[in-house]
Amino acid sequence: MSLKCKQIEALCYSIIEKYKPLMFLDAHKIKIKYDESIDEDNIMECEPAFPYFNATIHYGDSALKLFEKHKNNKKEQRDVFTEYIVHELFHIITAGLADKAQQRFVSENEISRELETLTDHAMKIIVNLAK
Repeated sequence: MSLKCKQIEALCYSIIEKYKPLMFLDAHKIKIKYDESIDEDNIMECEPAFPYFNATIHYGDSALKLFEKHKNNKKEQRDVFTEYIVHELFHIITAGLADKAQQRFVSENEISRELETLTDHAMKIIVNLAK
């Protein structure tokens, strides 16, 4: 594992530890993992193990580039990664909704669009409240 990956993971775990109690995710075990197969358009992806209390947040090369871009401003780097991590944490909360919607006659694109809109909105609320 590269030094940069270790730094990103340390940053992400510190953000997770701050936001888990605020989001009532204390019982969840959340891992951060580098995944070279993450699409270049995505910084991170959450893989919740619904209905279990486990999740893995995967990050790829785009996250490495983003981390490097803000390497000279640690506050900005933390702020940027906070938004991505909180967004992914909300996928854990919405996993039940997504699971039920996928069992109905709704397209994957419709579900994905609605979940992304919901998680972005909720992320902004939480990040703003935590400041």
